[in-house]
Order: sequence, then structure tokens, then C-alpha cells
Amino acid sequence: MNTASEIDAFIQSVTEHLKFKGYDLTGKQVVWVNDDRMYFNGKDYKMLDKEIYEASPYASVHKFSHDVSPSGAALGRNGCTDCHSFNSSFFFAQTLKYPFDENGNPFTEPQYKRLGISGFMAYTGAFRESIAKPIFYFGIAAFIIFLLINILISNLIKNKIIAFKQYSFINWMVSFGILSAGAFGYLAGDLGNYMLPTRLFLDSNHFLFSIAVLFTGIWFYLKFKFDQKQPFDLNWFSVLIIITIISGILMLIKLEFIETISHLAYTVFDLSLIGILILCVYYLEKSFKKLLI
Repeated sequence: MNTASEIDAFIQSVTEHLKFKGYDLTGKQVVWVNDDRMYFNGKDYKMLDKEIYEASPYASVHKFSHDVSPSGAALGRNGCTDCHSFNSSFFFAQTLKYPFDENGNPFTEPQYKRLGISGFMAYTGAFRESIAKPIFYFGIAAFIIFLLINILISNLIKNKIIAFKQYSFINWMVSFGILSAGAFGYLAGDLGNYMLPTRLFLDSNHFLFSIAVLFTGIWFYLKFKFDQKQPFDLNWFSVLIIITIISGILMLIKLEFIETISHLAYTVFDLSLIGILILCVYYLEKSFKKLLI
């Protein structure tokens, strides 16, 4: 049944059958229930209250099943992207809302709606875990490699093994080569997981990495402000540090009336840390050039 005439015919036929069997329908009405819709006739229906995990309040028709699987098959074993990614079925799989629409086709909706999550928040989480966090982890590796290469090249210049005018070219080319090799290894599947930290390890230690980047950014900011003997002002460095601290605090606040802001703070936190890493690399090269001049 998927058209108004079919629903009307069904209700009428059941009503007539019950009357024929002698069933007392005084004060009662035959209705047809389709999941959370209770039809009085082919056009008029009432939405029924139900639990978010139920398809209908009149049957145990749940959208989720809980299998018992080995821990290696559990969601999260590969990090946060097992759920928070654009191709993850956890939030973005199409689930059945109604068996059929007026045209007889299944009526589906994304699973994040079944979970009571807005599309904006679901896609924001996927962006953070699939794009922002990998850039953040790559930025940490880039900063460490850039620091080590700068130290090495600075010593080569001081010992007059290479000329100062070659500093920038060698610095960037060597750093780019190492990072490219590392990125290739990371994307090489099982080989990358054997050679480099897994995403689960990185996500499990995200807080420690974040604190390290934040304090590194604060150190660079104060160092250059002191060296240049300039008063504190809200330049990009200080703005990013302030945003990181505020968003970090909002992440810890679990109040219902700012729940959306608290969830968005996770993404803002990671983006501001990426900005701090970029500025750290910039000021790092600037400081080494100043020492070598």
C-alpha cells in the first residue's frame, strides 16, 4: 500500500470485516500505521512519538543491531575516521525511514538524522577527522623535520661547508624530499602502519600533541616579541593562541545549551593548531637566518 486510495481501501475493508465478525467498534476507529505515521484515511495521518532508535512505537523494529565481533573488527580500531569520515556508513549510510513512498519506492534518510545529529555537525566532524587532523599530524612531522634540517644546515654553513646563499634552497628541498617520502610511506597501507605511527596511536595521543604544539607556539611568540622589543599586540600568532585556548576550554564544557558550540570547538581547536604550526615553521626559518647573518 503506497497510495491514498489503497490506504483508504485497506482501512475500509478491515472495518467491514470486523463489523461482519461482530466486533464492537463503538468509540473505536480502524487505522493503518506505517512506522511513525498513523493514518486515519488515505490523506490524514498523525505523527507518533517514539524513541530515536525505533522505527515504530508499535513494534520492536530497531535500526541498529549489536553483533559480537573480535576487538580487531570494532569501530575505532583505526582511529576516529572509522566513524567520522565522509565515506563512513556509521553516519552517512542511507537508512530506511518508510518502507515506501507514494510512488512505491523505499524512503531513506542519512543515518545521522536517525541519531539526532544535524547534517552540518556530521559533515563538520568528518572534515575534522578526515582532513584537518591529518594536516595537523603532518604539520607536526614537518616542523620537527624542518627544525632538524635547519640545525644541520646551520652547522654546515658555520663550518663553511656550504654557502649561506644556498641555505633556503637546500633547507626546503631536503625537507620537502623527506616529507614526501614519509607521506608516500604513510599512504602505502600496511607498510606505512609498520614504519610510522598508526592513526589510532595519533588520535589516542592527540591531547599530548596539541599541548606540545600550543606551548611551542607560545614559546615562539614570546621569544620573538622579546627579541624585537615590541609591545604585545594581537597579531596572527597571538590570535591563534587565544582561539586555541578558548576552543580548548569550550571542548571541556558539557552544558546542553551550548552543546553545538562545544562540538564545533573541536574543529576550531584543530584548525587553530594547524595555523600555529605554520607560523612556527615561518618563525623558525626566520630565527635561523638571523643567527647566520
